[in-house]
Amino acid sequence: MHQQATPVNIDGLTTAELGRLLHIQWERRPGTLHTGGRRLASALIHMRRTRALRYHAAAHANQLANAPRTSLHLKQRALATGHPLGSRAAILGEPHTGVIVHTEAHRDPDDIYPSIWYIVDITALRLCRPHGTDEIEPLSGKDHRAPRAVREGR
Repeated sequence: MHQQATPVNIDGLTTAELGRLLHIQWERRPGTLHTGGRRLASALIHMRRTRALRYHAAAHANQLANAPRTSLHLKQRALATGHPLGSRAAILGEPHTGVIVHTEAHRDPDDIYPSIWYIVDITALRLCRPHGTDEIEPLSGKDHRAPRAVREGR
């Protein structure tokens, strides 16, 4: 199967299409997302937060430009309280588990503190999906962290 790079124009793609592209990138280089992968991850989180059926870069840029301002320090504090990159997580209400490959902190207009959003690579589905904090749970014990090679980008 031919594995493609991140398309230059991802406008109009669905969540499933973006999730498959991101999974392919993660599968190629576990432990690291390059710029194109981070762009796909951010697009997936935007679509989840806005309930968009298809991605539109202009709408995403507009949302970011009009989002409540949050200091970098506050975003970093929020991310530090969440599940770490590379950790394994169970998807609540589903039989699937995955690896957290990307996190972002966003603040909605009515919130005073940023919410953490995760991208979880679910190998069984060959798909990356966006999830909120209340939708995933870290796996306990020795399965909590992904293998060292994944965490270190090998």
